[in-house]
Amino acid sequence: MLRNRLSSALRSLLALSFIVFTATPIIAQDAANGENVFKAVCASCHMIDKDMTGPKLMDVTDRWAGKEELLKQWIKNPSEVKKLGDPYVTELLQKWEPKSGLMAAQAVNDAEIDDILAYIAAYVPPAPPKEEVKENGNGLTFDEMSLALLLVVGILLVILIMLLGLKAKLGKAIALKEEGEAKPSFIGEIIADIKYFITEQMNPTILVLTIGGIVTLPVLVIVFLNIQDLGSQQGYAPDQPIKFSHKLHAGKYNIDCQYCHTGVEKSKNANIPSANICMNCHKVVQSGPTYGTEEIAKIYAAIGFDPDKQTYSGQTKPIEWVRIHNLPDHVNFNHQQHVVAGNLDCENCHGNVREMEVVQQVSLLEMGWCINCHRETEVAIDNNFYQEHYQQVFEDDYNQFIKDNPKKQDVGIKEFVKEHKRYTIADLGGLECQRCHY
Repeated sequence: MLRNRLSSALRSLLALSFIVFTATPIIAQDAANGENVFKAVCASCHMIDKDMTGPKLMDVTDRWAGKEELLKQWIKNPSEVKKLGDPYVTELLQKWEPKSGLMAAQAVNDAEIDDILAYIAAYVPPAPPKEEVKENGNGLTFDEMSLALLLVVGILLVILIMLLGLKAKLGKAIALKEEGEAKPSFIGEIIADIKYFITEQMNPTILVLTIGGIVTLPVLVIVFLNIQDLGSQQGYAPDQPIKFSHKLHAGKYNIDCQYCHTGVEKSKNANIPSANICMNCHKVVQSGPTYGTEEIAKIYAAIGFDPDKQTYSGQTKPIEWVRIHNLPDHVNFNHQQHVVAGNLDCENCHGNVREMEVVQQVSLLEMGWCINCHRETEVAIDNNFYQEHYQQVFEDDYNQFIKDNPKKQDVGIKEFVKEHKRYTIADLGGLECQRCHY
């Protein structure tokens, strides 16, 4: 009897376990993948923390609580869900459909939707970038460098005058001794020293060179300081053929830089976005808060779009954007290397673009500025291109560490770099000339 009861209980337990585990499958959500999918699918119309063409998504799981499956259906097929007449969906459409239209069906599966929701739940608004300080290759600001050079010039001039005065005094003393003249008064002695130095100790050529040097040296210092900025375009903010507000798009609407500048993770150049990318939003959004329809109409004219008929003529013309950030032809700069391997944010070089009505060049983009960055920036060892080269680059230091610390044999080379040794880009050859000049 007891045996039968145990057997029955065991079967019931197994059946219950089967029901639980099959009814609630465990889904491993990937927020990193969710970010990529969000940028590719959602970012053209939605922001996480602000309303855009569509509503903000920060609290999307709360708003759809208890209707998770309906949310997924809504994302994949809005027109079908609209027909169901759900009260929340109806309320949502009453607010957003008149100004943005019905959302298009998105080509995503349930797992990707889960990843997007995980990314939204983990989202943290970006911190504002630090203010840029204009520095030269030695880490001094240009005002500090100018003051230092002028101070050096002043000290050298004082030393020169003292030496020349000493020479004049010695010459005059020798002359007085030889001629046996009485010593003049203090003022008379100074006048006599100057007269003697000019007439007896210095010929006209030396006099002209001395005076010329005193006048020319400060001029040379000023020229040298200005040569440092030769070719620099810091502060350059040209007018563009279409007034595009980064403060509105990247700031207020928080559109990711890489949504428009698609080349930063793939190529040397960040590339200027095509008008097709603009049309992802402006096919619906036909008037802006500052310029109304005037500037958006220029996009329509360039791409051959009729906003009234919602048709394309097929007649297009290029938009002649003015390049802002220019580097010399002999300088090789690769966006992909810095964004993917270096894991840098756009603001590191371009400043707080989110606050710029008109984009300007904020950083120096000079050789000393780049070198300082390579000297100071530590290598990020997690999910980084340099992981492939640990053994080659860090092997000597790692072997020496193990030799000095035999009890830490279990420390791997990656842990050694992360915990016991800090490497900058310069340590990996980031100051080699051929890295930037080819």
